[in-house]
Amino acid sequence: MKLHRFCLDLLIISVGAFIMAIGINMFVANHHLASGGVVGICVILRRVLRIPIYMSNMVISLSLLFIGTWIQRDWLYLVKSSVTTFEVSFFLSLTIGLQKFHFGYFLASILGGLFLGLGITVVLLGGATTGGTDTISLMMEQKFKLPKHITMRIFDGMVILVGAIIFGMQNVWYSIILLFFLTQTVKVLISNSTP
Repeated sequence: MKLHRFCLDLLIISVGAFIMAIGINMFVANHHLASGGVVGICVILRRVLRIPIYMSNMVISLSLLFIGTWIQRDWLYLVKSSVTTFEVSFFLSLTIGLQKFHFGYFLASILGGLFLGLGITVVLLGGATTGGTDTISLMMEQKFKLPKHITMRIFDGMVILVGAIIFGMQNVWYSIILLFFLTQTVKVLISNSTP
């Protein structure tokens, strides 16, 4: 029964990772929406150093994931979240052709937020996380007693600020719109999925 549940979780995680990859390639990467988190960093690295998003996502997310596992000592978390990281990066490389589509910044920020929010929620329902900046927030909470939501907002704000320097001020507004739709999507879907 436990093996059956684990396999089902992996399938759910795969669906979430695929949705995230579509959202990143179709709406985020090609519109340069550095909306915070690891995805925002990857968008910036793609522009500045020409590093493909799937590659930088793999390196950054796995590094943070191992740090998070070392802190939490949760090896099941490591396995499931590693699967998420590998699959998101794999699907990003598989769907890279979607970066040629352009929808306008406003529509892309809304659809990007919806797709990422849906993908993250599905991954969470599979018992994993997307790794990323929540690991940094966990470290700050344990070391300095800072609430996770505050450190995550600070970190996202820093990424958006760098994005503004590189891509221009309009990037800030569209990145904030994306973040709003992302967080609202996760909040609504999680609240409706819990009994």
